[in-house]
Order: sequence, then structure tokens, then C-alpha cells
Amino acid sequence: MNKYKIVKKKGISKLVICSQKGQQLSDREIYSINCNEISGLLRLEVFVKGNSFKFIYDITGFIPLKDYLAAPLDKALFAKLLKSIFITLKTMDSSYFRQQALIMDFNCVMVNPATQHVHFIYVPIQGYDANCSLREFLLNIIQLCTFVQGEDSSYVRDYITILNSGINFSVFELEEYIRKLEQTDSVDANAILECPVCHMKFTKKTNYCEACGS
Repeated sequence: MNKYKIVKKKGISKLVICSQKGQQLSDREIYSINCNEISGLLRLEVFVKGNSFKFIYDITGFIPLKDYLAAPLDKALFAKLLKSIFITLKTMDSSYFRQQALIMDFNCVMVNPATQHVHFIYVPIQGYDANCSLREFLLNIIQLCTFVQGEDSSYVRDYITILNSGINFSVFELEEYIRKLEQTDSVDANAILECPVCHMKFTKKTNYCEACGS
């Protein structure tokens, strides 16, 4: 497996991957990534010297997924995280990109804090295999994730159940699960309740009545 390292200098952070003997570049994949044809894959610079080469990915301004998951997530943010991941996987599949070439190290999977979208490092080397299964990656999200207190956590159990159903989990079932999470959160956000004391109308996400303080 190719070694990679994160280099920080003068406020700029870059992830560097060096080639191994006999490896070949995938020019088609490099072109597609750098033309933003694949949603959620970080662009890269390629430096070739003789029979060796290296990739450099600019990760300045991004935060590692491991750090992002340390902050409490609610159901809406969890759904957004999963949706971002699956949009990338589906775009890759339709463009004949190999899932095995994604680095799924939680220190190298990046999140844009402004958009909260997930961005992967894809290694455009012919036949490259990062040696990490998608199910293992998705289950590890739960291991590292911190969820907000007081929220119904049954959706977390449902997620684990889907991933552990059989040898190969159903991607379709997981996509349906994400859609239901989004729909449920939309209903919750728009629900109107009434204060039992002063009968003031307020949203469900409000913890107290602004009129009487109950």
C-alpha cells in the first residue's frame, strides 16, 4: 500500500502520496477529478520524475472526518453526512471509478466546515486498492460519532441493523433510510406546537415558550 503523509507549512496543508515501483497512472481518472466531474473527490497535482510520481492534494481549510465526528451530531446532520458520502459513491459508480481506490482513513477523509460536505482522497493508480471495505468505514462512523443528548436515537440502531444485515448490506436500503431521515427531520422542523400554559404557538425545536417562559 502506498504511503501518504500530511504536510503543513505556512498555513497550507497538503496530503502527499508517493508511487511504488511499477505503478501506472490512470490519466482518465486524473483528468475527470481535476475537471470536477466526480462530486466529492479532492483535486490533485501530479509530479512525475523518471519512473516515479507523487500526488499532492490541497486540504487547506478542510477538517478530518475524525475531528468532525467528535462534535455532537443530530439526526439532520447525520443524514446530511451520509447523503454526501453516497452522492460521491453513486457519481463514481456511474463514471466507472473504483471504490477500492478511495482512502477511508478518518484522518484523511475531509469535511468542508462551510458546506459540511464530505470529500475523499481518490488514488488514480491503475489497480490500486486501499484495502478498506465500505461497510467497515460506515460502521466506524458510528464508533467515532458523538450524538446530541435527548434525541431519539432509534435511527442509529436502524442504521447499524441495515449494515449488519447479511454478508453484503443493501445500498438501496441504506439510501431509502437516508431519504426517510431527511423527511422525518423536515416534518419535525415544521411542526407547530402550543404552549400548555399560555397557548402561544411555537416550533417543536423550541425548548421553552417565548411568551411566558414555560
